[in-house]
Amino acid sequence: MQCIEDINQKLAYGLSKDTAKLFSFFISYYFNKYDLGIETLFVESYVVRMIKHMEKIVGINFTQDNILRENIQAHFSRAYLRIAKNVYINNPLTDEIKKYYPFVFNALYETVKYLEKDSKLNLVEDEIAFLALHFQSSIDRNKKDEVNVVITCYYGLGISSLLEVKIANLDNHINIVDTLKLERVSHYNFSNIDMLITTHPINTKDLPDTLHVIEVSPLLSDNDINQIKSFINSKRNPVLKQDEISAIQFDVQKMTDDITVTHVFEKAQSLLMKQHAITESYMKSALEREKYASTYIGNGISMPHGDPDKVLRSQVIIFKCPHGLLWKQNKVKLVFFLAIANSEISAMKKIIHVIADLNDYDVDYLMTMETQHLKQYIINLIKE
Repeated sequence: MQCIEDINQKLAYGLSKDTAKLFSFFISYYFNKYDLGIETLFVESYVVRMIKHMEKIVGINFTQDNILRENIQAHFSRAYLRIAKNVYINNPLTDEIKKYYPFVFNALYETVKYLEKDSKLNLVEDEIAFLALHFQSSIDRNKKDEVNVVITCYYGLGISSLLEVKIANLDNHINIVDTLKLERVSHYNFSNIDMLITTHPINTKDLPDTLHVIEVSPLLSDNDINQIKSFINSKRNPVLKQDEISAIQFDVQKMTDDITVTHVFEKAQSLLMKQHAITESYMKSALEREKYASTYIGNGISMPHGDPDKVLRSQVIIFKCPHGLLWKQNKVKLVFFLAIANSEISAMKKIIHVIADLNDYDVDYLMTMETQHLKQYIINLIKE
């Protein structure tokens, strides 16, 4: 307070006690000296619940990432102080984060809204974007570039060596860690091994649940090769099985020139209700989501969506807007309305990534397509 009194006296200012408290907060905040006190317990609990819920949605073992937990704890402690003091900090990267990491941002948005029910803590999209970077860093940090493989062969050294060479040449991400005799399997440490390839039936009872076992022919048939490649793709990339995409209905709607965002939501509600795809409260959740944080991701694309718990049958409706649609302050040509149930979460992940990868040229190209061609083109992109 003495500092404020000196400023008022020497500079003829009229700074109040509230202003003095705000200065005190920012100085303590800057030097990381602000004591949360008993609120530390709330922050720690909130962070643990956030990480666990994100793990459930994204399907990545975030709880084992100590760096993530420490970074989120440090960041959210400061964010909580800002929220408690009604201090808003602009995030200049929010739009780019939503564009380049849409699935992580949306997963975190759903997590924050879920936690808000009990915590009564409301995070704006700029704060969510800050936190999303920590989760994306965790994903990148733990991304597995190599698939560790052990081979066990019932036959002699010649067959074993030939099999090892054939498997290693299938994909440059395969790392052959060891080639074992069959009798060594039961005593081998598979703690850092992703796949065991065997030429003979083996008892998997005592093997780790995380170890994928494939039985192959000694000469490696086409079917064997497909099995191995399929596992490698599923290990390195988001999992999307063919039957998962077949459970989602796609539809394309060409809209007239004079439509608004309201028209898009009304049309989507009409189509989805007609198909018995959503509950009556779904569209309200989608509108609230849009009001809270725009689903515009750049390049003339928006991805509105609501609460997945209120989806009965998953559908994607693509709205073509030839002359553009004003989406808040942005002009949109393609609207991907995503009504995806929780049961199709892995498909949702791939769909969002595919949409986010579309550039301006792609959007202009898609706008030239007829509805059926556009629909099949998008489905094929998702299946790749």
